[in-house]
Amino acid sequence: MWRLRQALPLLLLSFSSALTDPLWSQIDGGHEAKPLPRPYMAHLGITGGTNCVGFLVAPQWVMTAAHCDGVHYVYLGGHHISVEEPSQQAFRVVANYPHPEYEKHFSSNDIRLLKLNSKATLNEYVQILPLPKFDRDLSDGTPCSVAGWDWVYKGWSPNVTIFGRSRCKRKYRNFYNYGKVCSNGQNKTVFKGITGGPLVCNGVAEGIILYRYPGIYTRVAHYLPWIKRTMNL
Repeated sequence: MWRLRQALPLLLLSFSSALTDPLWSQIDGGHEAKPLPRPYMAHLGITGGTNCVGFLVAPQWVMTAAHCDGVHYVYLGGHHISVEEPSQQAFRVVANYPHPEYEKHFSSNDIRLLKLNSKATLNEYVQILPLPKFDRDLSDGTPCSVAGWDWVYKGWSPNVTIFGRSRCKRKYRNFYNYGKVCSNGQNKTVFKGITGGPLVCNGVAEGIILYRYPGIYTRVAHYLPWIKRTMNL
């Protein structure tokens, strides 16, 4: 672990230009959160490409969006991504599984699983975000929340309300399908700094944030069979 940590500052330096982008820190109603308010959040070390986050769904597995390519490292348990904190755990990604039917233009099947080189130590700083138990639609009006990273962990947006299937079809037309769920999110709600992060409803990972289509999320429950096969559950 110490050798891995020695390599991390070089990787973090590569993020500096992206992290100064004002879009990185903007989230509707956002603010700097208290340390480790959502201990399942993961910062992803990506070489080039989109700035992404993810979330821990099993001791050795992180979920994110399929468009979050080039992930080599995962950091858990930290609040300031530029500072090595005692609570932080760092991992290499040893297996990378985008959904085999991912389609970029419409962000269809936009889900990815990352296998870490070892299991995370679960404690008050690092915890798992539960997945849905079975495939079902969220009710219209369900309150949910999203989160993201700046140099520090950002607070939650309280103004995410789920739309039912009929409303989603009317609002998003060709961009909506059974593998997605939608909300009242506007353009200012979701930015690249939180893409790949969770849409959390009643303490469960119900969606994955897609920065190209604010207000539309990958519907996690739809992919439970693929998730279980990939993780050998």
